[in-house]
Amino acid sequence: ETQVGSGQFLIESFNSKWSRGKVAVLVAGYNAQDTENAATYLRTQDVDTTVGMKYIGTTATQATLQTSS
Repeated sequence: ETQVGSGQFLIESFNSKWSRGKVAVLVAGYNAQDTENAATYLRTQDVDTTVGMKYIGTTATQATLQTSS
């Protein structure tokens, strides 16, 4: 579950389950346009893909880094 609503996307980094020492990056949107915005954001913006980083965005140029509580 991505925990994003209509008009939002998620970019989140994890330790890969399949390859030790590698990072997996989840890029997902609520719908196809949101997923496209996420992919564009990942390609064109400064995104920290360190394990544990999580961004929630709304457009191809707008996202916020979510902090752990």
